[in-house]
Amino acid sequence: MDYQRYTASYILHQMLRHGTRYDIIAADGSEDFLPILQWLLSKGYVEFDKSHHYTLSKKGKIKAEAFIRHYQSYLTYIDIFAHVDLAEGSFALSSYQDFDSELAWKRFLLEDRWEDMRIPIIKHLGGNPEELVFYQQVQEEQLDTDTAAWQTELISGEAWKEIRKICDSAIRAEQLTFEDNGSIITGETILDDIANQGFSLLRDLYSDDIEILSNLNAWFPQHATHNPSLKSPCSDQPIWQTPWTL
Repeated sequence: MDYQRYTASYILHQMLRHGTRYDIIAADGSEDFLPILQWLLSKGYVEFDKSHHYTLSKKGKIKAEAFIRHYQSYLTYIDIFAHVDLAEGSFALSSYQDFDSELAWKRFLLEDRWEDMRIPIIKHLGGNPEELVFYQQVQEEQLDTDTAAWQTELISGEAWKEIRKICDSAIRAEQLTFEDNGSIITGETILDDIANQGFSLLRDLYSDDIEILSNLNAWFPQHATHNPSLKSPCSDQPIWQTPWTL
């Protein structure tokens, strides 16, 4: 894992969301972050303010905002797989319009039948699921910053090891393999089917969104539809195969 990229992205995010600043000589106890802050300074993402603190630059603000947009776009295509009923072959999001309150919807999502298939699907589609977990930990502020050594743990990578643990604990393709009338149905075949159904549903849910439809037609063309109004995808590479860069 790229601990420097993860930690630098976290610092920029905190600066944008909370207006966090860091003392140039680390009088605020942020000495562990100094090498990353100096690297961010060399990239132009942070600058010095009049009170001798590292603060977010205009370029850094643009980059931090781009991180949020990238994460939100990633979820647009992958969250369809967050709640899948493997026995029924159904997706929770297909029922979203049936609920008249967020509370009822959240209760529905808590039912035991749902499996989070995002990590196995990302792996199956050639992506790195660690990127998704990384986005979530930063954007949703899931990192433990209450311990005395939390900055050291970020820099050393100790805090980021939880990302790999989460990915390793997810359902694996081989766990989905089963036998049907003497024939072996592989986990990869099951994941193919889940991906097909999920992206087909996504097309239905966003039937008026030209950008999403154009991207899906390019990135996952199994159910591509001929539509002269569709445009070129925003990127030749699917977002689930595109790591965040600084």
